[in-house]
Amino acid sequence: MRLLARAARAMTSCYPQARFHIYSGNTEDVTSRLDSGLLDFALLFEPYDTTKYAYITLPVCDVWGVMMRRDDPLAARESITVDDLKRLPLIVSQETRFDREFGAWSGMGQSDLRVVGTYNLLNNGALMVSEGLGYALCLDRIVNVTGDTNLTFRPLNPRLEARLNVVWKSDRRFTRVAACFLQALREELAASAIAPGPSRI
Repeated sequence: MRLLARAARAMTSCYPQARFHIYSGNTEDVTSRLDSGLLDFALLFEPYDTTKYAYITLPVCDVWGVMMRRDDPLAARESITVDDLKRLPLIVSQETRFDREFGAWSGMGQSDLRVVGTYNLLNNGALMVSEGLGYALCLDRIVNVTGDTNLTFRPLNPRLEARLNVVWKSDRRFTRVAACFLQALREELAASAIAPGPSRI
């Protein structure tokens, strides 16, 4: 997100009156708005339907794991395994992409797990974890679990990663402002110490 903010700051030299509106939602909600033209760009974790989108893969990735209370015995562990998950009351994402990704990693579906709740935004899942309802199966770094909080995060083992892409509709005709932002993003990526991942324009 910092890289996108730097790109936005850079493009204000050309368009100082530009305004940036950030909308948060799950993949289905965000892509629906992207498809209808309400958004110019979306920031999506893989997997998603790439057939109708152009994209740039950012030089960062996140990891799947389990959010839990800090006072939970599992918080003493460095990581969480498939066998651990089978015994836990889980709070999971509502998104269908979760089923595919987790199923490929674990060989299980949600029917094999004890699911006690679902979330579309992780902030809601974090509240359920904080109140002791269960353990959230989620991506790291979406909810802050440092500082003054009773929550912590442990990665899955074996490691399960998710790449992050900036996407836009392949047939989208950009405004000059949106085109300037995309160019600024490419320049920020070129200037960064880490090379970007694959892209499809």
